[in-house]
Amino acid sequence: MSIKYTIIIPVYNAAKTISRCLDSLLCQIRDDCEIILINDGSIDESGIICRNYSKHYSQIQLFEKTNGGVSSARNLGIENAKGKYITFVDSDDYVNVDYISKIDEGLSIDDDFLMFGKSVYNGENIQEYPLFNKHTENLEETSKLLCESLVNQQLNSPVNKVFTKEIIEQNELRFREDLFIGEDKVFVIQYLMHVKSARFMEFPLYIVSTENEASLSRKKREDLCEQILKEHDLLFKTIEESTLPQCMKKNYLGAISFSYYRSAYTVIKELKKFDLSDIEKHKKVYKICELYAKRKVCRWYNTKNWLISLPIRIKTVRILSSLLLK
Repeated sequence: MSIKYTIIIPVYNAAKTISRCLDSLLCQIRDDCEIILINDGSIDESGIICRNYSKHYSQIQLFEKTNGGVSSARNLGIENAKGKYITFVDSDDYVNVDYISKIDEGLSIDDDFLMFGKSVYNGENIQEYPLFNKHTENLEETSKLLCESLVNQQLNSPVNKVFTKEIIEQNELRFREDLFIGEDKVFVIQYLMHVKSARFMEFPLYIVSTENEASLSRKKREDLCEQILKEHDLLFKTIEESTLPQCMKKNYLGAISFSYYRSAYTVIKELKKFDLSDIEKHKKVYKICELYAKRKVCRWYNTKNWLISLPIRIKTVRILSSLLLK
């Protein structure tokens, strides 16, 4: 039997959650589905758990490698995928019991891309974030809807999405291993430059776990600005070099430009994690604004874009500091 779905799961020190993740998939797995586990050099018991599952379930392929990061793990999964469609699941997360059957219901033979709703589990409660039901049948309609999703930050991750192996392979798409922030978004946008039809489903089939998010949110990221600017350089380049009609490129560039200036606020907020005096904060805010303003010339795409870029471009340091760093 040919494989329809490949589910790629990178694993790194996920001993506490990988069983939950796998059990949520195995209760519905079929002969036309495969799970590719990549143990990315875990130093906890993740490897032992993964090996036990792979011994008991023929649908699981296990690959073990030295630690290279989530991008290299996902790339190894792509290179060994046999399915017509590829989905990604993170080892901290899990899926609904009808994950595969609902994807089956939603996908039509001509769909290049499927996105569905998700839920967020914080260790106590689950909050659902359903999407809308929509099927696009032409390039113009598809690009418009995807631009809206991009502005709404729904394309930042490869989870809660289904990709075709054919588009990935024909265009030699892989996750960037030299990026540690934004590599997911770059992959998704690069893929979407080749999508003609897409389907959106409301069902929150994917559950994102934020149980350990507090520890991550306290982590200092000194290279955040550099990584985000590099990410957006790649995003702008991806769109500019695409073969899309110029009017659609303009729509995507507007959406990426909005993302670009919004990310400046994220970089400024990061300064709260550092022990800085007010004068030092002001100097760093000015430097961030200067970097963003020099990197890209702001173009008129729409009023919303213009307004979010304005405080960065004119370097309103004290206003930005008072709003974001208190």
